[in-house]
Amino acid sequence: MLAGTYDSPLNQGIHVYSYDGKTGKVTERSHFKISNPSYLTVSPDKKFVFAVEEDAATNGRSGNICSFSFDVSKGDLTFIDRKPTGGDHPCHVECDKTGRWLFVSNYTSGSLSVVPVKENGKLGEPVLISHYGKGADTVRQRSPHVHGAFISSDNKKLFVTDLGLDRIYVYPFDASSGKLGLPDSIQALPGSGPRSLAFNQDNSIAYVIEELNGTVEALSLNQNGIRSIQTISTHKTGDALRPGSADIKIRGFRLYASNRGDINDIAIYKIDPFTGQLKLIGYQSVLGDAPRNFSIDPSGKYLFCANQNSNEIVVFRIRKNGTLKDSGRRVKLGKPVCIKWIS
Repeated sequence: MLAGTYDSPLNQGIHVYSYDGKTGKVTERSHFKISNPSYLTVSPDKKFVFAVEEDAATNGRSGNICSFSFDVSKGDLTFIDRKPTGGDHPCHVECDKTGRWLFVSNYTSGSLSVVPVKENGKLGEPVLISHYGKGADTVRQRSPHVHGAFISSDNKKLFVTDLGLDRIYVYPFDASSGKLGLPDSIQALPGSGPRSLAFNQDNSIAYVIEELNGTVEALSLNQNGIRSIQTISTHKTGDALRPGSADIKIRGFRLYASNRGDINDIAIYKIDPFTGQLKLIGYQSVLGDAPRNFSIDPSGKYLFCANQNSNEIVVFRIRKNGTLKDSGRRVKLGKPVCIKWIS
């Protein structure tokens, strides 16, 4: 298990743990110190790990993308390369299915960087795609804020969420050249703030979590294009608390969505296998503060929740009905904000 963090005296950057899938126990193996490694991804062949450095030129450091080789037997990361992304505060990175291209989301500058990856893990020069405009929220949406980029299962489309513009862009992608074509897009509700995205089992529906108003939007994907089929709240009806919705994951026909802000829980939904629409099952307190990211382990038995502000990862057992139960396990770590697996 890999954990990315924001800088804190309580961590050493990227942390690597061995993992026992039967018990949910993790044991730290190694760490590697870089600046604000807030999001990680792993190459399809599992030879390389990539991490953003979520910095900005205004802080005296530009945003960067870093590459590492990974030794599974030792649990060690070895630094390979670092490249500026060309944008400020890169907050998400995705690898295409060939392992030759990275898509880095630069939040503050509202841009997307396409970065070539060489066979030895070295990084090429990024190509920058910028968004323009503003959204309805005069505080949070005064400019574009690209928050995530998610490649389709066939490696031919890149879904990009722009929190600042209330839009989800769908770019055609050519893996032979790394080029993105002219995008289609869908307008989310004004002031909603699209943030992260997950595909259902057959990739016919994309579910987008929207940070500012605390909703999940279901998008039907077919040869006729993309359309919204449902918008459902991540928090209780009539709840005036600030949701700060953050992450979204799918396990089978269950969908999980985290709320930060004043709520600090995970909403749990059942996915209708025929329509793809969501039905609320319930909520689980994250037993901490600010669940920016969470991840389901490779066995599908445990959900690991990274609580940024309470400095620990809380481990939940996933029941057969999809609800969560505290396993009692905790991983103490300063400002954990990303969890990834190499199995």
